[in-house]
Amino acid sequence: LMADIRYAVFWDYENQPGHPAHASQAVADAVNSLGANVCEERRLYSDPHISNVALSRHANDLTCWTQIECPHHKKKEVVDKRIIADMFLFALTARAPGTCVVLISSDGDYVYSLGKLREHGCRIVVLVDHQSSEQLRP
Repeated sequence: LMADIRYAVFWDYENQPGHPAHASQAVADAVNSLGANVCEERRLYSDPHISNVALSRHANDLTCWTQIECPHHKKKEVVDKRIIADMFLFALTARAPGTCVVLISSDGDYVYSLGKLREHGCRIVVLVDHQSSEQLRP
């Protein structure tokens, strides 16, 4: 009997907007190839003042995503900091071999954090577009 491998998805929607149904399929394809089979959470991060119009068009496809509102209030990197904290919290609470963190972003600011998670035994999947940071590309 194979052990369950838990994973969580963290989507930097401001950095990499897209259709939630397409993102869900890309995540499923990526984690299935690793054997990850228990999704703990799917989180979509955005400033509601910036992203609400685009997201409202996809309301029916957002049912499996938890929307995390990150108002900027004239500050930089609000979404990045929130995602980094949540990725580490997930990894700390999961404490299972092979736990998988899935990041949807093309922002190179996550490289150091992802490296640290990998050093501590997390599997890392980064879904990026063609314009992504060279540092994030596999």
